[in-house]
Amino acid sequence: MPKSNAEWDEVARELRRISRILAVIAIRNEESQREQIKLLGDMGFLPSEIARMVGTTPNTVSVALHEIRRKSRQKPGAGKKTTTSK
Repeated sequence: MPKSNAEWDEVARELRRISRILAVIAIRNEESQREQIKLLGDMGFLPSEIARMVGTTPNTVSVALHEIRRKSRQKPGAGKKTTTSK
């Protein structure tokens, strides 16, 4: 059991390393970068972390996550105009 702050910091670093390894394994079979980004975002990774894992920029990840969230909020048929006759 860690006894000092330095030991706890080392444990935290190792846990982050392990979580990144597990995340990379989880996305390995996803075909598109967008699906990888979605999966990692759902896992709670930050855009900068996701960018390092999928090989792109944090801005690209942020835009992709924004689009994914926007599309998931849309209801089926949203944006379609309906007309009523009088």
